[in-house]
Amino acid sequence: MSERIKLSVGENNFDFLRFLFASLVVLSHSYPIGTGNEDREPLALFTNHQLTFGSLAVDCFFIISGFLISHSWVSRPQPRLFLEKRVRRIYPGFVAAVLIGAFVVTPLFSTAGSAGITADFLLEFAGRTLRLLQATPGPAFQTNPASGTINGSLWSISYEFWCYIGVMACGVAGLLRRPRLLATALIGAMLVSFAFAWFQLTIGGGVLGRVLGYPPFWARLLPYFLVGMAFHAYRDRLRLTTRGAALCAVIFVAASFVPYAMIFALPVLAAYLIFWFAFLPLKPLHRFAKHGDFSYGIYLYSFPILQIIVFWRGTAMDPLALFAIAWPVSIAVAAISWHVLERRWLRAKGSSKPSAVVPAPH
Repeated sequence: MSERIKLSVGENNFDFLRFLFASLVVLSHSYPIGTGNEDREPLALFTNHQLTFGSLAVDCFFIISGFLISHSWVSRPQPRLFLEKRVRRIYPGFVAAVLIGAFVVTPLFSTAGSAGITADFLLEFAGRTLRLLQATPGPAFQTNPASGTINGSLWSISYEFWCYIGVMACGVAGLLRRPRLLATALIGAMLVSFAFAWFQLTIGGGVLGRVLGYPPFWARLLPYFLVGMAFHAYRDRLRLTTRGAALCAVIFVAASFVPYAMIFALPVLAAYLIFWFAFLPLKPLHRFAKHGDFSYGIYLYSFPILQIIVFWRGTAMDPLALFAIAWPVSIAVAAISWHVLERRWLRAKGSSKPSAVVPAPH
């Protein structure tokens, strides 16, 4: 296909892409949970451990979010409505997942049982949940290869929500309509990301870091959200072609063999490929989520599902066999989450659903 594809938000393939990336999270997590390490993870091997399928999914989710959340603000630049939509999309599913993790999964799959559920913990749990942070009364799955971890994915939701706040702030200040400024911010963010990786910085950030999040994680994630915002700002000027997508794929392969190259190459390459595919006229994919948007639920629950399967098996598992069991179970649980909880909150006041939650980095 050689025709140019104009970026616009209407009929698109974003629902399919989100489902694909959520599934890659399950596949990627199957390696450390099944074996205790990522040594055999396919994309890690191919890119000389610059990426895993899980970390690539993180990047792609943030790119999609940067674009769609920017569009949400530009379409209706009303702070109260904007925040209400974001809260309705993120909080109900997250709260349900952390409640299940803390008060069902931990007592059932921990040697300490429910001993850690104290008054102090309940207070901590309430505060951390409000800030979209996970709190557990103690370790679980102590006999698993990935011992102690209940849900290693939930850390990232707070970072995404802060990005939503950033979009609103940029929108109020009129910055979303200044493409050159967003492009400059993207370049700056990539340089900061390179500095953190090159010097292996582990700056905690003090009080600000405790409120906003760990600076190395911001250095790693922010370029991807910004590139989504930049693509949205340039949406009327961009034309994405199949030839350009093929060139991006070739550059991606080449960058896989160059240390640190992905820091600069991947944000733009992945964004080009995502939006090229998202707006292809693939009508069967336009209605991919006609039965529900399960990507968020897959993300929220796949990690503990993987851990429970390995726990019941009682030994390390082949990652592909683990994925084959956990993936359909995760989809089923995600379907329940969507129909019982998420959809009801989204429809309460006509809220939209453009968000892209992410797994933990590797």
